[in-house]
Amino acid sequence: MVGYLKRDDSRYCVEYADRRVQVYWWPAAPEAIARAERWLGQALPRQEKVPETMLRTLIGYGAEFASVPIRGEREVEWHGKLSDGGAIKLVCFKQAPLNDDEYDDAINTLKTWVSSYFS
Repeated sequence: MVGYLKRDDSRYCVEYADRRVQVYWWPAAPEAIARAERWLGQALPRQEKVPETMLRTLIGYGAEFASVPIRGEREVEWHGKLSDGGAIKLVCFKQAPLNDDEYDDAINTLKTWVSSYFS
C-alpha cells in the first residue's frame, strides 16, 4: 500500500487512505528533517508516494508509544516519542463515528502498524 507524504510547518504526515491510517511525526534530528525534505524534493508534483515498507526508512528512528491509545469520535490516536527526541502520532480514522467494534478494530490496526514498522 502506498501513502502520500505532506508537510505542514514542522510536522510531516503520510496518509494511507485505503488503510484509514495517518502517520504524523515531528523529527528532532536535523538528518531526519533533511531525509523527509529530500523525499519531498525528489517526488514529482502531487506524487509524494511512500510505500508502507519504506515508512521506517523515511522516519529513520524507532518509536516508543504510550500504553493506551486515545479514542476520539471518528478516530483513534496513539502518541509516542521518536528515539531522536521527536514525536510521532498514529491515527486510524473513519468518516462516521466509531462504534465499539470499530474502535477495537482501529486499536488492532494501530498495534499492527507499531509492531510492523516501529519495533
